[in-house]
Amino acid sequence: MDCIVAHHNQLLFIECKTINFQKQKGKDTDILYKLESLGHRAAGLYGHKWLISARKLDDQALKRAKEYKIDVIYGADLKNLKDKVITWMGKV
Repeated sequence: MDCIVAHHNQLLFIECKTINFQKQKGKDTDILYKLESLGHRAAGLYGHKWLISARKLDDQALKRAKEYKIDVIYGADLKNLKDKVITWMGKV
């Protein structure tokens, strides 16, 4: 885990990656499973999980992230990270 944020008794788990998911097939599965598992075990039902990636994930990985309730932030969205955290804090 690269970052854990606590706000109003809610936890936000953030994993940051720079790998090229297109070239390292299967690595996305490992990363998403780890984030889902650790986030669920440590934060329970009310925990939030984000994967921040320097590169875009393929459609299959994005679908898996959605199933695991992991928000994926990459590309142009990276410049809005501060705003996303502030928005998250306002919701919890």
